[in-house]
Amino acid sequence: MNTNTEILNFLYLTSPRIGKSYQSSGINPLPESLSLTKDSIKERLYLGQMHLSKFPDFIFSSKNQLKYLFQNSIKNIKKILKIELKSNFSPIFCKKLNIYLTLREKVTNLILKEFKKFNFDECDAYTEIFELDPVMFEVIGNLFDEKYSLESIKDLESRYNDLYQAKLKHIEEKTNNKISKNAEILSKKVLENTKVAKTQKQKISKKDAKKVEKDLEKAEQTIDPVLCEIKSKSKQANNKEK
Repeated sequence: MNTNTEILNFLYLTSPRIGKSYQSSGINPLPESLSLTKDSIKERLYLGQMHLSKFPDFIFSSKNQLKYLFQNSIKNIKKILKIELKSNFSPIFCKKLNIYLTLREKVTNLILKEFKKFNFDECDAYTEIFELDPVMFEVIGNLFDEKYSLESIKDLESRYNDLYQAKLKHIEEKTNNKISKNAEILSKKVLENTKVAKTQKQKISKKDAKKVEKDLEKAEQTIDPVLCEIKSKSKQANNKEK
């Protein structure tokens, strides 16, 4: 059985369940025409940093009711797939939506097979579906709803792009803040060590003073790049605000 390593890695990033399915069956759920690029992988990694904030009330319903809702989501997915999507969206987004719906249908079907297992976890199942694409999950509407309207996909592309950019900005700000905090801690530590070293230098022999001098030089070499990075991140943030 032949499996494409690139496809396998991408599927595992998207859904470990789908990755395992591809690895065992060799059946690739992605379009044959799909070519993975650095941008698509980068986007996938960003999507992986978008987390579920809360569960809907229905997730705590009885198993029979929940199973019905999951089955309902598959029906709604099939409804959307029957539409001529090309007339509504750009080719790139059309492909993205098709891939999402195809993977979501497959994941949901695989999850449904586990409903009878004693250790089945409803929250984990819901999270798994959400994580396929947190942005698409949100903008496409509640596919679990039996009264789901195809009006929900109106302006889907623009709504997706807007929400993706908003979430991406939040991730970047969070990342930059984390880098800045770590850099600040490192800077303080190096400065403290430098201060101690200077104090010690005044109390030691000339021979040991040379060693301390080298340590001070190393400390300065360590802190300079960190301070430059802080300044760079700060400048980028200010430019974005303008």
